[in-house]
Amino acid sequence: MDIYAFFSQRAGLWLSQSTAYDLVRNESFHQRTQIEVELLNPTSLKITVDKGTSILKAIPKEDGLSGQLVWQGTEGEFAGEFVISADRILTLRLDNREEKLWFALPNLCMRTAAVGLYQTQFWTEVRKIR
Repeated sequence: MDIYAFFSQRAGLWLSQSTAYDLVRNESFHQRTQIEVELLNPTSLKITVDKGTSILKAIPKEDGLSGQLVWQGTEGEFAGEFVISADRILTLRLDNREEKLWFALPNLCMRTAAVGLYQTQFWTEVRKIR
């Protein structure tokens, strides 16, 4: 699976449940939300969460399995990189954040993130069939 296929599969309306854990405060946080992911073109996604919108653009190398990323959101623009492993896990690296996404099933996406050294997050996202 290359970035084009991954982005195509990611498009849709998703119901998301997340848990975050802050090691410094020894606290966990839980959240449910709805995420709308729109495929703008084969390498760009528009992501809307709680009325906030971000654009994720991939600039793939020839193989489509790695390349550069640009994330444009309300907090500004961030540059990073992406890699898709042989087991179809998309790893995104932006600033001090590393996020991994994979599809357990076609309509079930899992995500994990490590933010700095002290915060972790886990999401399960189910595609809403319209």
